[in-house]
Amino acid sequence: MQKSSLKVRAVTAVAVMASFTAPMAFAADSGASAALDSILAEATDLLAKGWLIIVPITVGFIGMKLFRKVSNKAT
Repeated sequence: MQKSSLKVRAVTAVAVMASFTAPMAFAADSGASAALDSILAEATDLLAKGWLIIVPITVGFIGMKLFRKVSNKAT
């Protein structure tokens, strides 16, 4: 095995182990977990409110495009 290949595998193994232990270390801190939970709740609320605006706007644009197509064919 080449030295560079061994180094790449070692770095990959360390990165994988670190990615598994990071959430465990983060879960122990309840303050940060609570903050992220509140941000997630706010983001979910904003997305729910956004759908109330996005759907009518999209339907309006589609309606204008269809009206333009029909009016151009009529002339």
